[in-house]
Order: sequence, then structure tokens, then C-alpha cells
Amino acid sequence: IGALKSPGIASDLSKIYALSWKPKSELINSQNMSALIKKHNEAFATSLAKKEFSRAYLNLHMSSLEPFGGFLYKMSDIVQKLGNRQMHNGALSLINSIYGGLDLNISAGTTIGFHNYLLDYVAFPPVTSVNKFTDSKAFFNFVCPTTKDKLASGTGKICDIPESKNSLYCKLEGNHQRLESLYNEMIKSGEKFIAWDNMLVSSSNSFTDESNRANYQRYFAITGSELLGQLANNKSILSNLATTCAYNFEGSLGLVNNLSEAFISGTILPGFKSYQGVPASERKAVLKAHRKNNPNFGKLRDDSDVTVSTGRRLMGEAWTHLQQGLAHFIEAESVASYSYRSNADLFSNIVFFGDEKAKKLMMSKVTSIQKDGVFKVTSFSNNKSITVNVRYIYGNPPEDLIVFAPTAFNTGVPKEIKVNSRTNLRNYRYGRATTWSKDAYAKYITGLDSTTNTSVIPDLMRTASTSFGGGLILGPLAFIQ
Repeated sequence: IGALKSPGIASDLSKIYALSWKPKSELINSQNMSALIKKHNEAFATSLAKKEFSRAYLNLHMSSLEPFGGFLYKMSDIVQKLGNRQMHNGALSLINSIYGGLDLNISAGTTIGFHNYLLDYVAFPPVTSVNKFTDSKAFFNFVCPTTKDKLASGTGKICDIPESKNSLYCKLEGNHQRLESLYNEMIKSGEKFIAWDNMLVSSSNSFTDESNRANYQRYFAITGSELLGQLANNKSILSNLATTCAYNFEGSLGLVNNLSEAFISGTILPGFKSYQGVPASERKAVLKAHRKNNPNFGKLRDDSDVTVSTGRRLMGEAWTHLQQGLAHFIEAESVASYSYRSNADLFSNIVFFGDEKAKKLMMSKVTSIQKDGVFKVTSFSNNKSITVNVRYIYGNPPEDLIVFAPTAFNTGVPKEIKVNSRTNLRNYRYGRATTWSKDAYAKYITGLDSTTNTSVIPDLMRTASTSFGGGLILGPLAFIQ
């Protein structure tokens, strides 16, 4: 720990900590944060060249905040245009609660911390020329590469196209490349760790009592294995983001709004409400109506959509990100060091609860995805196995995600069950999903030979829920019940 107490580690944020917080200073805080983030962004290359790895790591973390300046301000018009007062009110209440929780530190006499200023940066425009998102399409243009694919098939990256560089996807890719260069330079130099001071994300009057054992939580050693873990996490985020951008979801905010209205429907007059619930059949009806007004919603992007790169190229990049992320994960586990206070024991103590057998099993499954492109699970209860062809999903992505939705529901039964002449009880099985397209799933999953359209999802869930690693399959299945 003593080796980490090098002077000046936290000095880069002294300007923020010296600010005097007062009402109506939020815009100034946002602007000062923006200026500081810009300085760190410009300083990264110099810090790395000087082999000041701890400072370069700080530069990188600060510069990664740049895309989120004024985000709540940018989103405000979209949320207001939805017209759903309950949804809008819920969003405002959540933000108010976050602000209130952090501001309690002020009332308690704690010096303003980094998170207070970060919230102001996210909520308020850091510069006067920040434009709001006019609709959900503008939001997706902020997130996804916003140009038609100009690259020859199978060559180059989407972020090589100049028009794509300002998308969140490409900015995250750039931050990942910077972290990768930092890791490579640190390993090449022989350095064992990067020093991290938690005062950076706390307040200037924290960790002042050297005799307090809590002070040991101030300093951390970011080892090579942890950097590899962060690289793996970055690649996971990029893979998920590329997959999302590969499909048309521009009307998703409207869909959320419609579903929200369905959940609060039944209001006849103020003070008189009828609570009927929203079973799977009702949710599918909302989705079907939404699809009628948004015919491309949930479909793989193609060349006719001139605003974004094609879905197939994005799915190809998503697979590459996934493979590289798993490779980083495997390497991180193999070189994990326990010599310093760090999170290097994440794999055995947290993820696997110290169970080495479980760790070995999961690492074999991760390696199978990374090398062979498949993920196989076997049920403990009946020894049945299913194999997800992960590589094929990304190489031959479904043209339309709606094919995985239920096709029939339990609507041929009464909505209520009669108990006696005066009492009826709700039939909670009314409207549940009963049928899916087996062919849609069998294209990507083997081991479904004995299933039918009505049993494909129950069989999948039963096998996954009683197998090691099946949780990775259960997650997606939760959305199509």
C-alpha cells in the first residue's frame, strides 16, 4: 500500500474539488467538467509516451466520459413528446432521487465529491451549442454508426468511415484501443501495476484519518490481469452495442411508451380504474400494432437503410468483439495476480464463489465459444443437451427478430374462475404464451429434435435451468415468454 501513496496522484482533479458549490451553479459545473475532460483527452498520449501509466489511466477514464455531456438535456424533448405522463413522471422521479441521495453529502458537511459534478455534466449542456435529440432516430444516430456502409465486403472496419467516428459505438472503440495500448506499454515496460487513488471519485476530505482501517480502501493496484478484465468488458459492451445497432430499433421508445400505456390502461374516469393486467397476449398485440406503424422495427438493417451501416457487417464486428473479449477474459484468468490489493480474485471468489470445479467448467465453456463458436449445456436432471451455434448466429443473423416471439396464447379459457355465486377469481393463466416457431430456434440450436412448437421454449428453459451455465440462455428466453 505504501508504494501507492505517491504524491500528486489525485492532483489532476484538484480544480474540481476546489469549486464552491452553490445553487444555480450546475451549468458552470458542467462546463468546468467538460473543460477538464478535454484536457485529460489531450494529455493521454503524452502521459503514455512518458510511461506515466497511472496518469494515463486517469486520462483515459476521464476522457471516456466525453460522449455523455448533457445527455439528460438532449433526451428531454423525446421523453416529453411521448405523451405518457406516468412514464415521464417516473423518469423525473428517478433522477430526483439520484440527485437527492448525492446531495445528502452536502447537507452532512462532506466536501462536494466527483459524482456531484459528474451528474451536473450528464444533466446540463456543457456548451451552449448542444442540440437535443428531436426523435428516437436522432438518438440512434448518436449511438450507432450513421452512414451507409461504403466498405467492400469483408474488409475494413465501420469506424474507419469518417462519418461514423462521432457515434458512441466508434468512440467506445477508440477508448478500447487506447486502453489496449496502455496495457501493452505497461507490460512491455515491466511495470507490475497502475496506482489508483479512490479519492479521485470521492471527495477531497475523504480518507484523511491514516489510523482508520477504511483508509486501506483508498489505494488500489490495477494489475495486468485487471486491465485484461477491463478490455474483456469493453469488448462485451461493443459486441452488444454492435448487435443492437445491426437491427432497426428506432421506434423502441414509442414501443416502451405503448407498453407503459397498456400497463396503466383501464382508466375510465379520474378516480375509477379497472386493473386487468397485461398478459403475454396483450403485449404481443401492442407489439403487432407497433410493427404496423413501424414495419422495419426489429428487422436486420440492409442496404436500403442509408442512415447506418448494414446489419450483417455490424453482426460480423459483434462476433469479432465477442471472440476478442473472451480471449482477454481467458488470458486475464490465467495471469491473475494476488500480490496486490486488487480485484484479481474476481474469478474464483466472486464469480465462482471459490469453487474451483465450477471455475474450471465455466472456463471450458468460455473457451468453447471463443475457439469453436458453440455453447453447450447439459441438464443435471435428465442429461439432455442443447448446443447454441453462437458463430452461426452472428454469421447468418436472423432477418427478423419477431420470429422468436410467441405465435399463440392461452386465450380460449375464461378470464375468471367462478368460486361460488358471489365470488370470481382471476385466471392467471389466461393470455400466457403457448406456441412458438420451433424452426426459428432450430436454425441456431441443436438438440431440439424431440420438441414441438408448443414445447420448444419449455424444453429449452427446463434444460437451461437445470444445467451449469444455463443462465446465459435463460436471460434471452425471459423476453419471449
